[in-house]
Amino acid sequence: MKLNIKINESGGRYIVKYIDPITKKRKRNGFKTKKEAKIHQANLEMKFQAKGLQALCSETIGVLVKKHLETCINSTMLERKNAFKAFMQEFALVKICDLEKSHLENWLYGYMRVNNLSERTMGRVKSNFNHLFRYLVDENIINSSPLDRIKFDQKVTPRRKRVYFSTDEVKQILEDAKSYDETYFYPVIFLAAFTGARRSEILKLMKADIDLNLRLIHIRNTKTKIDRVIRMNDALYDFLCERMNNNSELITPTPEGAMFGSQRLTRWIQKFRAHYPREKEFNLHALRHSFAFNYLKSGAQMYQLKSVLGHKTIQMTIDLYGQLQAQDIETPNLYEVI
Repeated sequence: MKLNIKINESGGRYIVKYIDPITKKRKRNGFKTKKEAKIHQANLEMKFQAKGLQALCSETIGVLVKKHLETCINSTMLERKNAFKAFMQEFALVKICDLEKSHLENWLYGYMRVNNLSERTMGRVKSNFNHLFRYLVDENIINSSPLDRIKFDQKVTPRRKRVYFSTDEVKQILEDAKSYDETYFYPVIFLAAFTGARRSEILKLMKADIDLNLRLIHIRNTKTKIDRVIRMNDALYDFLCERMNNNSELITPTPEGAMFGSQRLTRWIQKFRAHYPREKEFNLHALRHSFAFNYLKSGAQMYQLKSVLGHKTIQMTIDLYGQLQAQDIETPNLYEVI
């Protein structure tokens, strides 16, 4: 069977179109120049001649993931390593032409049950794989993403209760952390309390990211892929001046001079909690929430908090912390009742 590819000009663009010999569906791609369209046509013909009917959709998911990661350097697939590993164990040897929506849906809900995750979290897990399937659509390997028809409720209440500490409570946590381990544990807690940065951002912070002259901290390689800058207050400045004298390029290295692993830090936090029990459950992310809580109480605006925390949208900041701001507004006497 011949792969009949045509190039038509429409509205100043060149449209490459053909019928997929397996799905029998029409494929179309637009290009700005005829040269680009011809190159795409030649690539399609070469694939078809090399592998026959299965050329466009018989690759395994493992092979396609590798191509995707090599091509798309900003892919989000690797952000959640455990989910990525589980996905590859399940689907790496499956041909893309055999993958159905039900397979992905069953895997996603199974992963949610096994790991006791909320639908809100699973929505984020699913979004990490969107880049792969959009890439496959753009490359004409599949017609549409099977993830588009899988939905998770993003408006459910988070399973984990958000914990906020007052300024006095944070000061006590810092004192306890300093007594517990001043050299390695305390710097992590201090930075979390004073910057509101995420755990991964703190652990990856390098001396090269610190500009003492301009009093700026550059937060790079973030969860959202958007770098940001935090201005130091006096306490941060004094603290970082001291940290610049350690023997590692990292600001918060382990005793061996390496980067803290997430599990190791979690064990340290668990031991710290046992040593200094509190009514509220302490964890590193609670310091991020507490930073937001106390930042807003100091009179800062929501858009400023959005920039400091590194949220993608202002709506995300409002959804997370809008109620906190409302708590500081006295309820007016609308009916003039004495």
